[in-house]
Amino acid sequence: MKSLGLNSVFIHHFLVIVASDNQLRITRQCLDVQWKFNNYTFQTNFLVLPSINFSVILGMQWFKTLGEIFWNCAQLTMTFNHHSDKVILVDEN
Repeated sequence: MKSLGLNSVFIHHFLVIVASDNQLRITRQCLDVQWKFNNYTFQTNFLVLPSINFSVILGMQWFKTLGEIFWNCAQLTMTFNHHSDKVILVDEN
């Protein structure tokens, strides 16, 4: 977090349930983080997870800002509109 130049603020205990059904207790978040993905710029709050295994995990807090999302599980794509542009995220593998 500090290596990225991000400041965090305390939040009251926020529980996140991960795929293994374990609960992570979140106590910090970074506010109004601007980030880029596939040449698109987004801005959202990031929850600080007690793990170093991932750079960023896109979750419901961000997804709900996108409005309607179309998932294609066979082709591993995610399609949504962002600032009047149709965005298609595609699996890298």
